[in-house]
Amino acid sequence: MNSLYARAPTLKINVTATGTAVRIEICGEVDLSNRDSLKAALAATHFDAADAVHLDLRQLTFCDSAGCWVLLRFEREARLAGHPTNIYGASRTVQRVLTILADSDPRPLA
Repeated sequence: MNSLYARAPTLKINVTATGTAVRIEICGEVDLSNRDSLKAALAATHFDAADAVHLDLRQLTFCDSAGCWVLLRFEREARLAGHPTNIYGASRTVQRVLTILADSDPRPLA
């Protein structure tokens, strides 16, 4: 049976604070249909006391450019607020999109 309506991709975000680090695990898929959910979840993450913020993408199975922009903007904002931030575990495809978008952003990285 074909459906005219596709289900929204599944997205789950787990936030864990350990010591002075915050780990944000993003699981499932991110695209235009749910990027605002990702953006809201990241904005709601409290990491003021964190010395480091880690974005764990090992369980992220798909992320389009809209989702990658959200990740890059979060990483930049956290870093500019004084929280060293790293993104790890991304698939090769997501790594490539993140690199292309970061290189095309005219705003300075630091």
